[in-house]
Amino acid sequence: MLRFTLRLVQGLWRFRLVKWFLRIAAFLFLLDRSLFYLNSFGVIDIDTWLAIEDELPYDANRAGTNPYRDLPNDPAVLQTIKEVAYISDILRDTFLPTSLPDDDYALCSSYLRSLETRTDLSWLVLEETGIDRTISAIAGRGSSSRSPIPDEPFSLHERFKKLSQHWHTLQLDPAKPERWEKWFDETYLPPLLKSKPLESTQDGQPFQVQFTPEQQAEADAKFTKYLKERERKVSYLKIHPPKPMGFVPVSRDSGSIRRAWGNLFSDGRVEAGRSIPFGSLTENPTFKPIYRSLWLESVPFSWVSPAEKDKPESDEDRERQTTEILNNMEKMRERRARQEEFQKQLIEQNERKEKERAESDRGSVKAEL
Repeated sequence: MLRFTLRLVQGLWRFRLVKWFLRIAAFLFLLDRSLFYLNSFGVIDIDTWLAIEDELPYDANRAGTNPYRDLPNDPAVLQTIKEVAYISDILRDTFLPTSLPDDDYALCSSYLRSLETRTDLSWLVLEETGIDRTISAIAGRGSSSRSPIPDEPFSLHERFKKLSQHWHTLQLDPAKPERWEKWFDETYLPPLLKSKPLESTQDGQPFQVQFTPEQQAEADAKFTKYLKERERKVSYLKIHPPKPMGFVPVSRDSGSIRRAWGNLFSDGRVEAGRSIPFGSLTENPTFKPIYRSLWLESVPFSWVSPAEKDKPESDEDRERQTTEILNNMEKMRERRARQEEFQKQLIEQNERKEKERAESDRGSVKAEL
């Protein structure tokens, strides 16, 4: 059978039409992959090119659910975003995937205490800074024997877990505003701790982070870049409303959820893998859209915000930014290499302890016998 198949393939290959067919198929495959990756990285927008739409196109502006809008013109809100975004970067770079023995744990503890006690954290601040996702990722470390973490002082790991759980509980509140509602910007989260100082459990004023001049300069520089890139992406998404990642029932009651999904089908049967009719979710009052983070939305690289059109970058600016990016990447590469080496040492240490424990247990059993 195999010999027959090989002879058949060899015979077909002699035909020029077959050769051209295979070449065209290979070309189309490569073109498809190229367009997929270009669309994934925001270089092109295939949906716009091909005008791919449902029977009932989703217009986020008309539906009033476009979550991307300008930041509030409030210096206090902007200052909070700047501080929390900087703290998020420091904690992420320090603790993911693991901290190192020479890290400044005291500084990180003070940053964490700020997050535990701040009263100026709104849903907007969490969304813009991603601090809740950072804390959740840090809290989830050490869950595997292949990714251990060291014993960190100031009860840091337990505090990360408690803060993550606190914010997660607030996320589940049915009264939480949606991202496109103004209350999303104006609803402030209760702090985890009412006890403010690091040294005691007495009540006091919210713990204030004190940045050094160098830290303040770094936070200012990062915030300036953030505002510029945010303006670029939001200005595009205002004109080209984003498509939702998906839809979920508005009600969180289990019975209402089942009814909402059942109403999508004429027979009321909800089964895994069953296709949903086109347009049945868009503008359906029993469902609400869910969106990506702003930083995951696809915006063409060529897009320039209206505010920046009259401010073209010079070659010197671009060169300076490129050099800065490359330097930061090199620093992160060096730190990641140190973190990986440290984790290897922790794994070997744990394996030795497990081996010693197993030998000790076997010795105890023999003694009892």
